[in-house]
Amino acid sequence: MTDNQIFKTEDAATCGATLRPIARVQTYPSMMPQFANVEQLKGHWQSRTEAVLKRDIARLPSAFLATMRNAVVFQNGFVRSEQGIIVQETIVGARDVTPPQEDRVVRHEPRPTALLRKAGDSDFAHWLAELLPRVREFRAMFPQQAIQFAVPASPADMRPMRQRTLEWLGVRDDEILWLGSEPTRFDFLHFITVNSIHSHTHDFTGLRHVSAQARAKVPHGKAHRRLYISRDGATKRRLLNEPDIVSQLTKRNFTIVAPQSMSIDEQVALFAEAEMVVGTTDATMANILWAPEHCEVMALSPDHGHEFFYWDMAGIREQPFSFLFGDSADPAQLGNADFTADPGLLCRIVDAGLARIARRQGKQPA
Repeated sequence: MTDNQIFKTEDAATCGATLRPIARVQTYPSMMPQFANVEQLKGHWQSRTEAVLKRDIARLPSAFLATMRNAVVFQNGFVRSEQGIIVQETIVGARDVTPPQEDRVVRHEPRPTALLRKAGDSDFAHWLAELLPRVREFRAMFPQQAIQFAVPASPADMRPMRQRTLEWLGVRDDEILWLGSEPTRFDFLHFITVNSIHSHTHDFTGLRHVSAQARAKVPHGKAHRRLYISRDGATKRRLLNEPDIVSQLTKRNFTIVAPQSMSIDEQVALFAEAEMVVGTTDATMANILWAPEHCEVMALSPDHGHEFFYWDMAGIREQPFSFLFGDSADPAQLGNADFTADPGLLCRIVDAGLARIARRQGKQPA
């Protein structure tokens, strides 16, 4: 086998990995959006979006805990087996990566180690939704064994957030091994084969566990906040008519927030008090994890592309969800395009959500 072969589940015996099945919820109910102007979507994006949104049940594939001996972790989290196979779940485009040679391995780790690494995990939302839930599964698979967790050290500005979120789940500082760029050989390396299907299916039980632990560990009040997540200063997926949107939302008692400037505890405390959240399909929308059940969520997105990440997350949290697709400024940029949203349509969607909130609270709509 060559260095650039990619591990798949059926390759386990060939590359020296042992597999143990993981018991988890494999199906969970899907919630139809309260509103989605899919007719705004262009070309095949409309049919693809409709196909996902009409599902009744989300299905995750079976997952396994894989254990490798003498595996090398390199370049901030990529894995090569003793037989020279790169682990598929850790990297996009694995065939383009050159694994380290044996004489370049500069670090040895004898302790049993669980790898918290997946392609895209430098994104705040993917860390919360796809990596953190694995801690619970690793603990369940090794209830009596002391294990440490290997976590990428970069990007550096995510390290405090990663450390704090791991603390919520009972991981001590001395149980974290920060992965730098130096190739490291592990006597025993454990990883989980799959716990999501991008971007529409996630670990139902794991996400609920992460949400519950954060809300329990971070003090928060019971205010009924209406929050708009601003991407002011962003370089892509910008809402070009944001002043018009903000003007309408402030009339409805929304607070404009920038979660990226807050600590993770501040974000939890803020969103735990939300009754409605509006924002673009940005990583900081993952803060709906901390919002209560029945919090109304609305995502603004360009009309060339689709992003189901927060719709699925809201469904797991039992939060009514609405899409508003707007005109892309550059269709070639797909889901990262700057765009404009229809203020009148936004107002109708928001007002419908506020009316549902009022009915649940036994009040007249504000």
